Amino acid sequence: MEKKSMGKNMFRVVMCTSLVLAAMYSLRAQTVSGTILGLIQDQQGAVVAKTEVTARNLDTGAVRKTTADDNGAYRIFSIPAGPYEVSASAAGFKTEVRTGIAVTVGSDISVNFSLTVGAISEQVQVTGDAPQVDAVSSTLGGFVNSTTIRELP
Repeated sequence: MEKKSMGKNMFRVVMCTSLVLAAMYSLRAQTVSGTILGLIQDQQGAVVAKTEVTARNLDTGAVRKTTADDNGAYRIFSIPAGPYEVSASAAGFKTEVRTGIAVTVGSDISVNFSLTVGAISEQVQVTGDAPQVDAVSSTLGGFVNSTTIRELP
């Protein structure tokens, strides 16, 4: 009798373990996120590599960032469902912003950008001492020695 009851207990343990593992696997397969992906190009259609792409959740304010690869492609994985604002910025280009991007569960949302060339700004910093100038008086002054006076015509 002990062998039968031990066999039943072992069967129950195996069945319970199988059910728990099956439940864990099915729960893991459920997702509550999506993906934002796209291509970054300039107005002539050339790819813009190394562009920083930022996705901000409009409900929570959470921010996710990524950088486009050498082919101008980017992908932000496992982004929680909700409304987003997505922006792309690269050196020498104006930042482009897209609002109202709705990410749904399990979706791949394509957001492509066509960046406009922006003003190239360069900051130059010069350091040095300014010459001592009397800005109040218009008189000129200086020292004249006797040799200079003797050599006058």
